[in-house]
Amino acid sequence: MHTARRWTGQWSEESMLGSLYDFGGRFMSPLLARFLSPDVVSKDGFNRYQYGFNSPLKYTDPSGHDPIDAAWEGDFRKAHKRDPNEQDRRDRLFSAIFKGSGADGAWTEADWARYGADRDRYWREGGFNGQAPTGIDSFASHVDTLATWYKPGEENAFVAAIGLVWGGIPYTNRFAGAGAMANPGPVWAANRPLFEGNGNWRTDMLDEGETNQSHHWAGFFYMGFFYETWVGYAVNRARDFDNAPDIVVGDAAVNHGRMVGAGTVNMSEVGDLIRQSFDSRPAIWGPNSPGSRSLSVFDHIP
Repeated sequence: MHTARRWTGQWSEESMLGSLYDFGGRFMSPLLARFLSPDVVSKDGFNRYQYGFNSPLKYTDPSGHDPIDAAWEGDFRKAHKRDPNEQDRRDRLFSAIFKGSGADGAWTEADWARYGADRDRYWREGGFNGQAPTGIDSFASHVDTLATWYKPGEENAFVAAIGLVWGGIPYTNRFAGAGAMANPGPVWAANRPLFEGNGNWRTDMLDEGETNQSHHWAGFFYMGFFYETWVGYAVNRARDFDNAPDIVVGDAAVNHGRMVGAGTVNMSEVGDLIRQSFDSRPAIWGPNSPGSRSLSVFDHIP
């Protein structure tokens, strides 16, 4: 029986270009394999379909939002005849965080080739396409960018992505991920945390010899979100009992994770939590921010 509704739910409309599929906010032409208008969700920002050259048929993400979701994983299985592994997820998240050289920051085939040829160095040294690591600035900005890919109710996926990118924590196993925080070396050897550097970090929050303090925050942010705060505090002290800077950063990170889990702050505010807690430069909270809601103290809790 003929129907105007596609099997994935889109309504089909006839036009001079033939059938057009209504995705709710805009139309896609199956003839051109392209949307016919910009992304209505983020008009002034990057196009969430742009990584697929404005086509939902390449690197499919039917939600148009998540860098990693069930739809993406299903499409990956169809394309590669296997489940995505941690490296596949890291590649996907890297392309969501860093801009490509195409229009609106889209990743081109040349970008993927460049990344694939020197992937380990990009993670080890940070940066891509001239986007150099700058410490707090690049770290918080990257977290801001990642947050734009998620909508309310997807906090679990957002925190898991942070854990994988900056903490090297396995994406699919929270228990193993939390356990790895007690002895992270083997995990980091497999999933190197993204290097951001320590530029403009408060010096009292930097372990001597540490060059990438963001990884310490990420692990305990993860624990604060998925577990009770006392678990995060306990692991922090068991691992860094004689390291005052790491204790302070770890406790603050646990608090940040708990705030997101409790709904006290939203995902788009996590970058500001990082800036306000660790940036060596004085800053002022903006209107309707966590700080303006009397949540501006995020340091160590005695």
